[in-house]
Amino acid sequence: MADLITLDELRSIYGFTIATGGKTEAMYEALVRSASQACMNFVGRDLTLRDVVEFQDGNGHDRFILDCTPVASVESLSVDPLHRFGTSLSPDRYRFDADTGIVTLYGITVPAVKDCIRIAYSAGYDPIPDDIKAAVADTIQMMARRLTGVAGGVTSRTMADGGTEQLETVAPTDYAKFLLRAYRRNVVR
Repeated sequence: MADLITLDELRSIYGFTIATGGKTEAMYEALVRSASQACMNFVGRDLTLRDVVEFQDGNGHDRFILDCTPVASVESLSVDPLHRFGTSLSPDRYRFDADTGIVTLYGITVPAVKDCIRIAYSAGYDPIPDDIKAAVADTIQMMARRLTGVAGGVTSRTMADGGTEQLETVAPTDYAKFLLRAYRRNVVR
């Protein structure tokens, strides 16, 4: 899985002060990887654009749901109960919903045979949406505070008005979860 944000974006868009080279930059590179992974774990899927080859079981119907979304493009789709997969369906024989991953076949009922569908497609975001980047940046900020001692070991603090503020200690942050909630996969197969 690739990173959801770059160090240059942290510097230019979110105002992070990250010295080039040295331990600080290496620390932030590790934080980018960790925060990206935490955010993708929260949504339950890889969000970066990648190529996927998937085999699906037939269900006796004319539609099925892909495992990875959003679907950017379909390179090939074959339905073959004998598992030879020599011929791809013409794109006018099916359509796909990019957001849900639902593929609908026209004039074809998929036999109820294990792994009789082979589909090669691209899924994920390119570019990564801004709200996902903001979620990752917020999570990185929390992680950096914990590592650099600004909030190291502290889980709450007393405010000037006598109230108590809870400091986040779990990745992704609550704000990141709020931003990422729309990207969680809610389709049940």
